[in-house]
Amino acid sequence: MVRLPVVDRIGPICVAPDDGERVRSEAREFLRRGEPVCLDFTGASVVTPPFLADVIGALHGEFANDFLANHLTWTGLGNAHDDAARRAREKAIFFYAQSPAVQARLVEAATHPVEQL
Repeated sequence: MVRLPVVDRIGPICVAPDDGERVRSEAREFLRRGEPVCLDFTGASVVTPPFLADVIGALHGEFANDFLANHLTWTGLGNAHDDAARRAREKAIFFYAQSPAVQARLVEAATHPVEQL
């Protein structure tokens, strides 16, 4: 198993989309070769749900769910962040199971919330 220490790559603040893409890109290369990957968040002081969605969730658009269930893990997150990582995975599984039309509607709803009256 390949261990990717996230803090060594981007520092202890895990919020920026560009940083998420950098971690995801590195994980992707190992996963494409069939190597299991463990994202190690040890030492991270801030980890946001959108960052986890960028790293963990987006990989579900590229790999089968069963494959990722056996090849993508994480460690070093506290309970709240571990729950957020699991939710990122669950939401991604739901999202990528939808048709492209439904995916587009979900993105639209997420980026343009209903206006307040």
